[in-house]
Amino acid sequence: MSAAAAARTAAIAIALGATTEAVIVLVALVDPPRIISATDVVIVRGEDAWHGNERASALLRWINVETVGPLVNQGTDSGFMPAWAEPPPPPDARLVRHAALGAGWPACAVACTWTTDRADVNFPPPIEGETSGDAPKEAARRLVAALRGEREPAGGHGAVRLLPAAALDSVLLALPWFAAILMVRRTRRGGAQFTPPG
Repeated sequence: MSAAAAARTAAIAIALGATTEAVIVLVALVDPPRIISATDVVIVRGEDAWHGNERASALLRWINVETVGPLVNQGTDSGFMPAWAEPPPPPDARLVRHAALGAGWPACAVACTWTTDRADVNFPPPIEGETSGDAPKEAARRLVAALRGEREPAGGHGAVRLLPAAALDSVLLALPWFAAILMVRRTRRGGAQFTPPG
């Protein structure tokens, strides 16, 4: 195979990988599962401590935290949080709720975040009220509504962004496409040379 043909095949495979990732994200958002099990999340960022939970499936990752009050002294940053889910510094000592939803596979390719300090806004939900596992489903619904340009609900659509991991996902998902294209080309070449006996 020539270098030009290999480059064309790679470009087609990457385009197909990106399309596959888009379909994965769409499937994850349009019909998300209820995620019952949760893992505790505790992070410290400067003088701010946050507590909450994380719920994850193969295609979705939901992280919901709220402030538990400022620390007396500035602490050392601790607790892991993906960059796309990091909460902003709270404006003051008020209770701040922050949530993030990531969708995609093998890594999150799209993320949406919500932050509020208002008690009269029910999304993201308070930690003590999030026991059913339905919050990720509601977050996915809001993210899809934002992409469709629908009217904004109370609590907002959230801030949607494409993550750098989307490019990596597209390349990884392109590998099987690249192999499949090569196999089809070799099969066609072999079939063209085949002459039946007699």
